[in-house]
Amino acid sequence: MNVYDRVVPNQAIDTLWVLASGVFLVYIFDFIIRMLRGYFVDIAGKKSDILISANIFERVMGMKLVNRPVSIGAFASNLNLHLIFCNLFKYKSTFLIIKILQREIKKYK
Repeated sequence: MNVYDRVVPNQAIDTLWVLASGVFLVYIFDFIIRMLRGYFVDIAGKKSDILISANIFERVMGMKLVNRPVSIGAFASNLNLHLIFCNLFKYKSTFLIIKILQREIKKYK
């Protein structure tokens, strides 16, 4: 507010334009950083999804017939529920780790 009180009464239009363009650049930079963060989180999520799904598929295919449940429908339902649960925590944990790292970096500045 101090800058505004000095710029407007003195009719320093050039200074006002510089300040406005600076704020505009900050918003553009913030938008770009947020988009890049989302992009990298998507890449990390896709890679972890491939690894988790491959691990689950390998365990299911390696399971002996004696150890399989009697009801195939219940087994498929449990497997689907497990994959949904993994996907939920995958994205939440990725964002949580990023937020924790950002907070820790801010502590040391």
